[in-house]
Amino acid sequence: MNNVIVNNSKTQIIRDGFTQSSLSLGKKIILLFNVLKDSNLPLHSHSHIQFGYNFYGAYDFFIDGKKYNAKPSQSYLINSKISHSAIATSDYYSLDFKYLGNPLEKVCQFDVFEKEISNEECKFQKIHLENTIILKYTPIKEIVQLKLTSGDKERFFVVVKKRCQIKINVSSAELLPMNIYEINSSNHDINFELFKEGDEIFLFIIKST
Repeated sequence: MNNVIVNNSKTQIIRDGFTQSSLSLGKKIILLFNVLKDSNLPLHSHSHIQFGYNFYGAYDFFIDGKKYNAKPSQSYLINSKISHSAIATSDYYSLDFKYLGNPLEKVCQFDVFEKEISNEECKFQKIHLENTIILKYTPIKEIVQLKLTSGDKERFFVVVKKRCQIKINVSSAELLPMNIYEINSSNHDINFELFKEGDEIFLFIIKST
């Protein structure tokens, strides 16, 4: 790894069957979970609004007393202070993003990304959450080239579904699941090369306030 692409996340076993990687960013938290079948997440609530995405596997989700089935490639939002729990019906790998913000109108919502956009190189979806943009890229070609322009107070983070190679400007690195990588670049124009074996790649653009 290099000083342009840095893994600052902390990984730990938080209970039997639950491995968690986390990165705290003040009022925001990025989390990744690797969970074994039949593991339970106890009923709890928090002041954060929670965005979630299930990379693979499945679990039963209990939100405010109602049961939902979380399937692969499903996204959701849970309002703040809403009780929720989960039971893994298979091994699964998932992403959470928690943030403090204005309460949502609904207790929970599923399939929350904006309409998918695609071209000959990749498909992508996005969602705006307070001062954060979350982009999900699914490469179609073997190598996808992207160019982003960062603002003075923006920070970039990347998580991946599968092991893959990524090239940012002149720096290359191997990215692994269950890690949260920050991109540090003094150049406002950031050139990405994404490789198809990564399958699904998430980019967080978080604006400092």
